[in-house]
Amino acid sequence: MPRKVKTHTLNGHLYDIDVEEPFDEVCESPKEKGGIPSIRVAIDINTKKGLIALLHGILHAEKWAETEEVVERTAEEGGTLIWRLGYRRQR
Repeated sequence: MPRKVKTHTLNGHLYDIDVEEPFDEVCESPKEKGGIPSIRVAIDINTKKGLIALLHGILHAEKWAETEEVVERTAEEGGTLIWRLGYRRQR
């Protein structure tokens, strides 16, 4: 069984990773919060929609200055490719 990932460093900033709590996809700016910012995804990441939501949060963390349009398109295109290649979350 894979271990639960609780934190991850993206673009030099440590993020809390939460894929269990009931939130829409959220990625907090490392500049707006006093503590550790979070990436939170409520959608089951073993689905294509959940994978795309997780990628969306990661892209925001890596390229905070990018527009929502660029992040959305890149997450959708990248997530679709990864899904077509057979990605599935191990349980």
